[in-house]
Amino acid sequence: MLDIPGNSGVYPAGIEVLGIPYSSTKQIDKYVGLDVSFHTFMTAVHNPRSVLYTENLSDAPYFGSNCASYYGTVCSSAVAYALNLDAPFSSSSYPTLTCFYKIPNQNLESLEPGDVLQRPGHVFMVYKVDKNDRGTVTNVSCFEAASRSARISTTSANSFMERLEREGYVAYRYDEIDDVNQYESSPYVAVGSESVSVVKYNDSLCPNRGDKSVYRAGEPVVINIFDDSYTSLIVEGAEVFSFKIDDDIKIDNLLPGLYEAYLTDGIRKSSPISFFVAEPKVTVENNGQLHVAFSCEQGTPSYCVLCERDGSFKAIHVISGEDAEQGYIDIDPLDIGSYYCKVVFDTPYGTVINEPIELSHI
Repeated sequence: MLDIPGNSGVYPAGIEVLGIPYSSTKQIDKYVGLDVSFHTFMTAVHNPRSVLYTENLSDAPYFGSNCASYYGTVCSSAVAYALNLDAPFSSSSYPTLTCFYKIPNQNLESLEPGDVLQRPGHVFMVYKVDKNDRGTVTNVSCFEAASRSARISTTSANSFMERLEREGYVAYRYDEIDDVNQYESSPYVAVGSESVSVVKYNDSLCPNRGDKSVYRAGEPVVINIFDDSYTSLIVEGAEVFSFKIDDDIKIDNLLPGLYEAYLTDGIRKSSPISFFVAEPKVTVENNGQLHVAFSCEQGTPSYCVLCERDGSFKAIHVISGEDAEQGYIDIDPLDIGSYYCKVVFDTPYGTVINEPIELSHI
């Protein structure tokens, strides 16, 4: 494997890192868990020619901020994923969301798993609270994306309280916590007392974004080939079905849809991989309000973002079921010079966005 780009240097090859890389992917919306499955992320980790090793979001053509790794997470998106929120709201947004309320008693004994600790610029979540026989808190475990990775860590009650007081955290409770999906174990992530599973990866071929990844129509789909005992690549459902083996097969102009691909020598078949091609369509009319119209075959609109060029959020508008059915949303424009509009769609293989549309304040 190669080094993976990181915000502070790199994640060195051969050095085990516990957790998900810390990287704000808001420019392309590729937060692990929220936008990209753990399967896709881990197959990209296993693929030495994947975008994790070849792309750096802080460089051209992305020019993102607070980022490097192509897939990753930050504090706000990690909490959003854990609580199954509709969008990766910024850390400063959590106190303003109507589904959160400030816990009346701001003490350790009142904390429960799922509670959110917030201060300007950061947010994290309580994972477990240990108490002794007298009901006194002894340790607090938290899920947090900070510094180099997102992970669960445990500190003593005293150390935890000192941090909250020193940095000015306020505890909030998600009042829809009972609606959060039941936890399902993953072979890629061992939580609590779970054992790490042995995962069998496809060592014959893999999309450069990982297995079960999504591409926007017009983007080339790149398949990395690793097994030269086969002679052809078959892409079921594509206009061209067979390719000679090469290091990287670039496929252009695929129609929207779900594709499966495998290697063959005419007799044997490799294990298959799959990917999805989506065609998000978005238009914006500014008539005092922004009339944002959207559609995407096999894609469900999730939320609309007004942002800066690097993806930094200015406003997020969740798209309701009624909005999705009518195919548009009317929102207030921003009172700034120039900004961008994009719509995030949920597809069978993660989220996809339209090419961001540049807007100007009138």
